[in-house]
Amino acid sequence: MIRFISRAVAEWLLKHGAISVNEKELYEYGIYSFLFTLTPLFLVLMVSIPLNKLLAICRAPQSVEQISIPCNSLSIQAARLTNEINQMMNQREVDPNKLLSSILECAAEKYKICNIKKADHITIKLKTLFQEHNNDEKLDRDLFEQTVKQVILQRDGSVQLRLLNEKIV
Repeated sequence: MIRFISRAVAEWLLKHGAISVNEKELYEYGIYSFLFTLTPLFLVLMVSIPLNKLLAICRAPQSVEQISIPCNSLSIQAARLTNEINQMMNQREVDPNKLLSSILECAAEKYKICNIKKADHITIKLKTLFQEHNNDEKLDRDLFEQTVKQVILQRDGSVQLRLLNEKIV
């Protein structure tokens, strides 16, 4: 890749008359050497940015929490089943099998709209882990492996971390 870039830049310089044909190979080598020298710097930056983000999360574990908007409304189906159960309970003779079936169906419907999600217990675990490493000066590799699901490199050069609870920071 570096060789390709150095050739392309040397060709561009030659095409625009900035260098002569005799100097093309020398400029190609010089550009190659310059880019090759910068490679470790780019690698260090690519590794240090996500690690610094994770250290920042350790210092503010509350940032791990997912933002959720509580929805306390029942679905129409759950409201209908609740009314049916209340009507059955007000009757003199109650069919226990039908009542039990309605109660279970109503519970299942209410569970569908429940705010507790799969990631909630993971969020609690992540917060605990980050609080344990709150005063760390260096990043613990095990902490990184236990908490980060994915490192996302954006086109604009920014870096984001997807934590195990799907929160992107």
